[in-house]
Amino acid sequence: MNVIYLCADPGIPYWGTKGASIHVREFTTALREAGHDVTVVMARRGRAPHAGANETPIVEIPAEDESFFKPSETADASEAALLYEARQFQQNRAAQDVINDLLANRPCDVICERYSLFSIAGLESARWHGVRFALEVNAPLVTEARLHRQLIMEPLARSIERYLFSKADHVFPVSRTLGEYIHGVAPNARVTPLPNGVHLLRFLSAADGSRWRSRWMKDGANGFLIGFVGSLKPWHGTDLLLDAFRLTRNRCADCRLVIVGDGPGRGAIEQKIQEYKLEDWVTLTGAVAHEDIPDILQALDVLVAPYPTSEGFYFSPLKIFEYMAAGKPIVASAIGQVVDILTHGDTAILTPPGDAAALSEALSLLRVDPAYRDRLGQRAREVAATQHEWKHRVRQWEEHLAGETLQPESVEAPS
Repeated sequence: MNVIYLCADPGIPYWGTKGASIHVREFTTALREAGHDVTVVMARRGRAPHAGANETPIVEIPAEDESFFKPSETADASEAALLYEARQFQQNRAAQDVINDLLANRPCDVICERYSLFSIAGLESARWHGVRFALEVNAPLVTEARLHRQLIMEPLARSIERYLFSKADHVFPVSRTLGEYIHGVAPNARVTPLPNGVHLLRFLSAADGSRWRSRWMKDGANGFLIGFVGSLKPWHGTDLLLDAFRLTRNRCADCRLVIVGDGPGRGAIEQKIQEYKLEDWVTLTGAVAHEDIPDILQALDVLVAPYPTSEGFYFSPLKIFEYMAAGKPIVASAIGQVVDILTHGDTAILTPPGDAAALSEALSLLRVDPAYRDRLGQRAREVAATQHEWKHRVRQWEEHLAGETLQPESVEAPS
């Protein structure tokens, strides 16, 4: 198929290090590997790590004139937020112009958009040109924005959300929980959960990790290295991991912890490391290129996804699939999609979310049982290879779109 993939969120550059950027790159690359002709339309391209890093064509949406939406010197936070949101909505015009120019010069079978606040450009262009529209949903954005940021134009955002969910030819949330949310907004939406995935070959061809391990093991390479990879945000449970690691250190003198990633929670994590007097035993790497993750995971002895207790856990944790592909033992919280992906005692040790003591017990068990570590890691990689590669996700995406007819009125010009 000829595919236009749209991401209008300026906070998600194609060449970014956050999970959202990685998802965009991985999924569009998998589409191309499956034989689809893909053009990516992004609010931000970002800087590629090296020349020829990816051959996917990328078209950047021209930015709206900032001076028009610039707050006055006396503006309060609400006024600034309103102008930012207005600018995002106004960007639909530029995004549609880009897509219309593309469609004037090439055929298109489907426009696939990553759901972004205030973006209707993908759906409107699809309606105008009579092509199918697939919506990828990675988060309940309106709810998130209302809870964690300032959302001034919430009625407009909710109206757009309902419009997109209702009118899309197919909606692909990353989890069942998100699918339930979508049906709560638009009961008749055509919904198929499509979790994250992994490119297994990148992890099979990884180096042995010795270069990274030598940086972190001050007492030689024979200690026990515990690792976490991800952004430093409260819902990723790094504070819980530190609590568990402090308990584990009492039983495991050669244990060390490496936290790979960066984010708004770094200051709080550093403060907790000092409070627990763990400065000599915990390493914070900061942000690293995604291309380095396969080698980094090989340097670690056990990989942790320590999610805290959370209602409505809607995530599809990219780290879980990459941990599995690395062939390393996993300790993860038994929450949300994690329990659909991992099986306790077979592909991971699952612990109650928010339970630092149980997490510590699991780490201590794996420290003294290398054979068990090997079994868990091998089984996790086998399951990743048979069920969770990106090529499996693309196949599901193809199957559901191939049988879809256009939604009623989907070929009418927008008023």
